[in-house]
Amino acid sequence: MSKKEALVKIGPDLKEKALAFPAAARQLVVTNDKELEAVDRFVKGGKALIKEIRDGYDDIINDWDKGHKNAIAKRNHYLHPVAEGVNIAKGKMAPYMEEQRRKVQEAEERALRVQQEAEEAERKAEEEQQKAAREAMHDGDQRKAEKILAKPAPEFVPETVVVPEAVELEGTHATRRWTYEITNIKLVPRDFLMLDKVAVNKYVQAMKKDANIPGIRVFQKTGISSGG
Repeated sequence: MSKKEALVKIGPDLKEKALAFPAAARQLVVTNDKELEAVDRFVKGGKALIKEIRDGYDDIINDWDKGHKNAIAKRNHYLHPVAEGVNIAKGKMAPYMEEQRRKVQEAEERALRVQQEAEEAERKAEEEQQKAAREAMHDGDQRKAEKILAKPAPEFVPETVVVPEAVELEGTHATRRWTYEITNIKLVPRDFLMLDKVAVNKYVQAMKKDANIPGIRVFQKTGISSGG
């Protein structure tokens, strides 16, 4: 064994685990909070594995100029599968987290709507009460008007809307950014042809939901930013 190889700090078990990481990631599913947390642990474990692999190879990469390309290649042989697995796992998390965000938003909007509807119903009922009292006064029946006004104003209790709580993952959160895809290149304005993706992306990031490029669909894509 060469002096360089003797300094490598990762053993056969770690190497085997790194190479198997993408296959393990493909087996993951995210359909509930527990599975989301499990995949988050998988991602964090992968990032820890990446650090361990880097720690095992970085010394020989930094200490010797000769042969450093070979050391990098060996490191990347194990590093890239783990990074691929992390990305696959993140791809499992993003759709579920986006769906949970959508459910929370819809519930919050519904809760606000039913509250507003209850308030509007109370306002209309009070107006009807006042109208009935005015009509009684107009007919000269003050007693009836006082009796109408003496009744307590009707209350409308809004429907209870349960707003779900999205699971919180330590150091991990969903990120959303505006992006695009070409739907018909013939409809794309000449300013965006050849295709200047840098210009399109800059425009999409600036305009977000208001971006309007014929032939290009602008949409929001959820990604995962994980600490560790």
